[in-house]
Formats: sequence, structure tokens, C-alpha cells
Amino acid sequence: MNELAAQGELVMAEGESAGMSSDQDGCLTTALDKSAACAGGLMEKGTCQGMAQVYLQGCLNTSAASPGFCDGAPTVDQIMDTVNWGVAQCEAAGRSSEQSCGNVQQTRAEFCNR
Repeated sequence: MNELAAQGELVMAEGESAGMSSDQDGCLTTALDKSAACAGGLMEKGTCQGMAQVYLQGCLNTSAASPGFCDGAPTVDQIMDTVNWGVAQCEAAGRSSEQSCGNVQQTRAEFCNR
């Protein structure tokens, strides 16, 4: 197994563990914070932000439901609707300046449409 895949498995497990004592909103906030804190070059930052999305997947898998968490989430095949929904969610959370927020919101939409 390569290093990136191994890191992904660890991050997924971390998210699953955290989700056991959190709700969906808490998982989302933590993933957004993790993603916003990513720094470095393009590859390093992109990998870090991707791991924040993996964390969110794991956390949502085991977390308690939050009322309204999936309200209005478009299906991911509706690309422009998903982008616009993500932008609206970022604005509502006061995170419109965080470039990575939309990607995290896409992971949320994917979860909501499983």
C-alpha cells in the first residue's frame, strides 16, 4: 500500500472515531477547520484538503444526525446545482473566503445522497 492510501485509511479511522461522539454539524465544522488550515505548495495543500474530505466521510458515517443537515442537498450529477449549493452553504457559514469550503460541501452532498 502506498503512503497516501495508508494516510487516507488513518484519517478515515480518525473521522469514524470522532463521529462516534459528534453530530453531523460537528463533523462538518471540524472538516472545514481542517481544510482551511491546510498550507504549503499546490500538491501538499491539495492532499491536505483531500484528507479533510476523507475525515468528513468517516465522521459522517458514525455521527448522530443533525436536523436539516441534508436539506436541499442536490444530487452530485447536478454539477452546477451542487456548486451553487456549496457556495450558498459556505456563505451561510461565514466561510465564503475559504477556497476549500466548496469541496468539503460537495463531500457533504455526496453523503446526503447515498
